[in-house]
Amino acid sequence: MTFRIDLTQVREFHDFGIAVLAQALTRRKAEVTLPGLRQHQIRVLRYFGIDTAPPERAAVADAA
Repeated sequence: MTFRIDLTQVREFHDFGIAVLAQALTRRKAEVTLPGLRQHQIRVLRYFGIDTAPPERAAVADAA
């Protein structure tokens, strides 16, 4: 099962919200894409053990 959580229109995303999202993602054993994440949010998710990259970076990494 694949989920897509589109964050491209989000203007504020507090660290507590990132923590709640990280907790939900660790409980879910599904593939999740998170377009619209900013660098700070990616870094905080990594602190919680969720390794994610922006879709454009992932596409470049896959092409290399």
